[in-house]
Amino acid sequence: ILPKKRHYYIETIYSHYAHTHYERELIATRQILVENYSEYVPSWDKVMKKRSAHMFNMCIMKKEKLDSYCSFIFDVLDRLNQKVTVSDYDDFQARLFGRISELLLDVWIDHNQIDYVEVPVMHMEPVNWWKKGTSFIKAKFFGKKYEGSF
Repeated sequence: ILPKKRHYYIETIYSHYAHTHYERELIATRQILVENYSEYVPSWDKVMKKRSAHMFNMCIMKKEKLDSYCSFIFDVLDRLNQKVTVSDYDDFQARLFGRISELLLDVWIDHNQIDYVEVPVMHMEPVNWWKKGTSFIKAKFFGKKYEGSF
């Protein structure tokens, strides 16, 4: 069981991340896959070209599948932690490991051909759509990275 996909209508998953965070994290993650999980690279490339993804790091699955998923993502994230220095990041950008793990969920699902159903997600706090929209425009067209949540 996964949350409904979040849609990025005018960008791919890759370009949205690169505009709003740091592309070097995506490059490093792909390189980790090339070096350690080459069989996952086609799924990574496929997911990065999509315009929707399962976000929020939420899933419900049987223990065996969850164990497999966790072994995969935590190994990749550990290797990423060794490659990426976050000492010059602000607190918001330093949360990159959670963001990358969101992307790795769809990679793992695609590679392992996992069947799933989606359920709606309820946001408990209001979203400031004006701030979110203007921040996106600043990131996409003026290179200003996100500085916080909305």
